[in-house]
Amino acid sequence: MRATQPSAGSECFGPVQSRRLFQSDFYEIKRWEINLTPQRGRGEGYNDCFCLLFVHSGRLAVELAAQPYELYTGHVVVEKTDYAYKLRPTSAVCSIFNFSAAFYEQFIEEYGLRHSSFFANPNLLTLSLTTSPAIDYLHHQIVHTLRQASQLEMDCLVIQLVRQVVERVENRPLAELTAPPVKSFRLATIEQAKLYLNSRFNENISLVDLAGHCCVSPFHLSRLFKECTGYSPHQYLLTVRLTHAEQLLRQPALTVADVCYASGFNSPEHFAAAFQHKNHLSATQYRKQ
Repeated sequence: MRATQPSAGSECFGPVQSRRLFQSDFYEIKRWEINLTPQRGRGEGYNDCFCLLFVHSGRLAVELAAQPYELYTGHVVVEKTDYAYKLRPTSAVCSIFNFSAAFYEQFIEEYGLRHSSFFANPNLLTLSLTTSPAIDYLHHQIVHTLRQASQLEMDCLVIQLVRQVVERVENRPLAELTAPPVKSFRLATIEQAKLYLNSRFNENISLVDLAGHCCVSPFHLSRLFKECTGYSPHQYLLTVRLTHAEQLLRQPALTVADVCYASGFNSPEHFAAAFQHKNHLSATQYRKQ
């Protein structure tokens, strides 16, 4: 969902305080704080992208493509592109996931949604759903790990979230249309992905970067990597980074902070939590042993 004016960082336009929380190659995450009273009239805007809207708190009263909605926590709205919306007197906090047009087309093609009762119907532009525990969990993880999560971790979580929501729209598990590749091609793809992750683990790798290097779609790579290795791309990268950190901790000249950043972590807090979870010891305790 876009506002009447484009926003970058934190901006206030009319009754909406908009703040961009995260920007990736194929999506952005925003937080909207809405406070619209009867005296202030209606907030209006135009949506120009595929997006998901979650209500954190309060009650959101809105007209999407002339369809009225009363939304609160436990709801997600799936929105297609090109329609006007109007906010009615309301007070709510929402998170909004806006996706690029290229991502939307690729997703529709990858999962065979060209004949979907929702996605293929030009007269259905929005759909309100109750969330599942899995959707709530993924949304919570995304919103609460934004500051310390790596690019690849966020991309993998967002891909999972979109898939869970669309499976709820379709009321069925999604299956990729891509024909099962021959074994040699599958192995070559995984070999390329592993080489990329192991040689560039200290960089801020995105899922789009990794998939582009392997010449496959992000959806296909995410599924294939998990299927062949038992790890998601993010889990694999995290394990590589922690293993590198364990080696660096053997060098007394390096501080724990040095080890943290040299291993590809973007914050000491994220490194400390991940290291403790894997080794059941802090980095300092590990070094002493």
